[in-house]
Amino acid sequence: MVQEAAQYLFALTFVVITFACAIASSDVMNEQFMNIGPAMLNLSRIMLGMYSSDEYQYLELEPKLLMSISVFVICTTIFLFNLLIAQLNCAYMGIFKDMLGYARLNRGSVILENVSRSSKHRWTKFVESLQMDEKLEFNEGDIGLAGGIQVLESASANPVTSDSIKRYGGSTCPTAPWPETANEVDIEDKVDRLEKIIEKAVKRITKASNKSQSGSGASSMASGSSSGSSGGI
Repeated sequence: MVQEAAQYLFALTFVVITFACAIASSDVMNEQFMNIGPAMLNLSRIMLGMYSSDEYQYLELEPKLLMSISVFVICTTIFLFNLLIAQLNCAYMGIFKDMLGYARLNRGSVILENVSRSSKHRWTKFVESLQMDEKLEFNEGDIGLAGGIQVLESASANPVTSDSIKRYGGSTCPTAPWPETANEVDIEDKVDRLEKIIEKAVKRITKASNKSQSGSGASSMASGSSSGSSGGI
C-alpha cells in the first residue's frame, strides 16, 4: 500500500503546483497568491484545513480567485481522496489474495513435512483407513461417488427445501453433453410468464375500476331523474 500512497502524494503535489502556477500567472491582487511559492503554501493550507475563516473573506473580493480555489478543493478533497480510497481498497483485495495463497502454501509445507517424517507402512495404513475407494451414500440406499469422507449430521441441522444433487439419466461418457430435463425451466421463460400474469392482473383491475365508475355514474343519473320527477309532481 506504500506504493498507492506514494502515487497519491505525487498526484496531489502535481495538482498543487499546477493550480499555484495558474493562479500566480493570472491577474490576482491577493498577496498570498501573487507568486508561485506563497500560492503553493496557501493551497496546501487550504487542502489541510489550516486556512482561517478571516482569510477566506479576502478571497470573496476576487471571484476568479475564489472560483479557482473552489475547483482546487473539489479536485483534491473530493476526487483525489476518493481515488486514494479506491486504490487502497483494490490493493487490499490483492494483498488478501496473496496472503490467503501464502497461508495455504505454508499449511501445505507443514503437512508435507509431517507426512515425510512418517514411515511408509504407517502412511499406507492411514490411507487405507480413509476408504477412498468406497462409494459414499447420499441417503440410505442412494449410492453416490467415491473419493470422499462421509460426515453424518442431524436432519434438522441444515434443512433444505430443494435437493442440491442433480441426477441425469443416460450415458456417463465425459464427452456427452448434459441432457435436458423437463424440470429445467429457463429464466427468460419464467420472466415472460411473470410479465403475462402481471398484464392480466392489470387488465382485470382496469376493467373493475371502469365498471365501478360506470355504475356510480348510472346511479347518480338515476338519483337525479328521480329527484326531477318528484319536483314535477
